[in-house]
Amino acid sequence: MINNVINYESNPYMTSTAWFNRAWCAAHTSQVPSNPATKQYMRAIMLQHGLPTVDFDVFPGGMQASTLEAHLEAGVCVFNDRMSWISEFTSAQLTGLNVGQQWPYVWVVTCATGTFSGDNALTEEFMRGNHAIGCVGMSGAGTHARYNNILDGGGMQTIFAYDARETGLAVVGAKLELYRNYNAVASGDVTNFSAWCNLQGDPGVPVYLATPQMLIVTHPTAINRGTNNVAVTVTTGGNPVAHALVGLTKGTETFARGYTDENGEINLAVSTPTTGTMDIVVSGKDLHAYISTISVGDVSASLSYSSIAIDDDNTGGTVGDNNDVLNPGETVDLSIVLQNTGTSLSVTGITGTLTSATPGVTVTSGVQSYPNIAVGATASPTTPYRVNVGSVFNNEPVT
Repeated sequence: MINNVINYESNPYMTSTAWFNRAWCAAHTSQVPSNPATKQYMRAIMLQHGLPTVDFDVFPGGMQASTLEAHLEAGVCVFNDRMSWISEFTSAQLTGLNVGQQWPYVWVVTCATGTFSGDNALTEEFMRGNHAIGCVGMSGAGTHARYNNILDGGGMQTIFAYDARETGLAVVGAKLELYRNYNAVASGDVTNFSAWCNLQGDPGVPVYLATPQMLIVTHPTAINRGTNNVAVTVTTGGNPVAHALVGLTKGTETFARGYTDENGEINLAVSTPTTGTMDIVVSGKDLHAYISTISVGDVSASLSYSSIAIDDDNTGGTVGDNNDVLNPGETVDLSIVLQNTGTSLSVTGITGTLTSATPGVTVTSGVQSYPNIAVGATASPTTPYRVNVGSVFNNEPVT
C-alpha cells in the first residue's frame, strides 16, 4: 500500500489518462428503493463540479463481477457504490479484478463493508488487492439507510463541491454532514455512525479529479553553502501555476514549504551550513509532482546573510522607541551582517544594496560598503543602512 501511495502521488499512471476524468456510481435496490435517487444526486454533484464522465448503474440484486471489472479496469478516479444489503457486494467479486495502477478512491458505505476486526472486510480487500488508493466503509451490521446516505453524500460533497481532495478530509466532511443533519434529533446515532465510518488507506492522499498537469519548475540546480534562500517558479503550458506547494528539505538543516503566488513564484528561506543535496518537490491539485535535487557545494569565496541588528534608539538620526522593532513612524538603522562561507579566499570590494517593495517603507540610505571578510569571518557595513517606516497595515509583511 505504501508503494501504491508513493506512485499515485509522485508518478501517476499516464499511459492512458481517461481514468482521471471518469467516475462510476452504482446503486442496489433489493432493500432500499431510494438508492438510485441518492446516487443520481451524487452523480450530479460530480458532473456539476467538472468531472466530464460519470457512469451510472443500478443493480436489482448483487454486484455483477463482469460489470465491476469492465468499469474499474477501464479506469475511474472515484467509484461510489451504495448497497442495500450486506451480501450484495463481497470480496469474492474482487477476485478477477485488475486495475493496474489506475487506483480509484472507493466508497462502499453499507453495513459491515468496513468491519475489520475479524476476517478481511470489503474495504480491506480493495486495499490489500491493490484495487484502490483508499476505501471507505462501515463497521458493524446494524447501520441504517438514512445515516449511510448522509455520510455517503457528505463525502462526495466534500471532494467535489468543497474541493477538499484528501481521502481523510472526505471522511471528516461526511461526518460533519451527518452531525449537521441529525445531531439535534439523534445525537447517539451521530456518535455511533461517525465511529463506524472508517477509511482504509493513507488519509493524506489527494485524489486526482482531472488529468495531472506536467510542470516546468525553474530553480537553481546548485547553490553555495551558506545560501539562505531559494527562488522557485512554477509554470505549465507557459502559464504560471498559483497555489502549488513547494517543499525543500536537506537533512535536519532545512524543512521549508510554501505555496506559489499568482505569478507562480515563491522564495523560501533555507539553512545550508553544510554541503550535500537538497530535495525539492512541487505538488498540488491535479498537478503531476515535480521531484528533483539542488546541489549544495563549497566555493573558494562566498557571501551569505548572517544576522541583523536594528537601531531605533532615537539618537544619531534614528527615530524610535528603542525596542529593536520596525514600527510605523520610525526611522531606523540596520546593520546587516554578512559572512564569508567560502573555503580559501577572502571577499574584497563588497558593496551592499538594500531596497524595499513595501509601500510606506522607504530606504533612505541603501548602498553601503563592507570591509574585506576573511574565510569564516563576519562583518557589518561600515555605515548602517537607514530605513523610514511610514504607515503600514496591521500584520502586513515588510519586504
